[in-house]
Amino acid sequence: MNKTQSINIYDYTDYRQFLHAYYKEQKARNPAFSYRYFAKKAGFNSSGLYKDIVDGRTGITRSLIMRFSLAMKFSSKQQEYFEMLVYFNEAKTVDEKKLYFERMMKYRNSKAFSASFWCGRIFFLAVLDCSPVIPLSNFSQSTGASCKSYRLSLVTGGFWF
Repeated sequence: MNKTQSINIYDYTDYRQFLHAYYKEQKARNPAFSYRYFAKKAGFNSSGLYKDIVDGRTGITRSLIMRFSLAMKFSSKQQEYFEMLVYFNEAKTVDEKKLYFERMMKYRNSKAFSASFWCGRIFFLAVLDCSPVIPLSNFSQSTGASCKSYRLSLVTGGFWF
């Protein structure tokens, strides 16, 4: 990513949210920035593809990951993180999500951490939004006590309790 950007890809666990923020930032910096401009820069013909991806109407392919990365001038580490970010969001199973999430965390410099616990009788792999930081001693692994009182971003879909 070029040095003038203030958004940080490592702060995102959803590539669509990142792409939305990237577009908004670019548009604010340069009113001439558009979906068509980005499509040309990334080397694809459809000016609506970017918006379709952000809006969830279509996914992003491996070749598009590379084109987006080049158009956004990612470093090699940012490119790898973006790829893991896409795979994490597109993963179909909890095991796949866990694999890509763990790979993503190697790149992040964040207060976020993963925790596996039982909440009722359903197993969740969660990312805790540590603001404020919640001591793990407050979690009861056997009963899942008071799970709904904590702000959780679930890896399985980004739901909030």
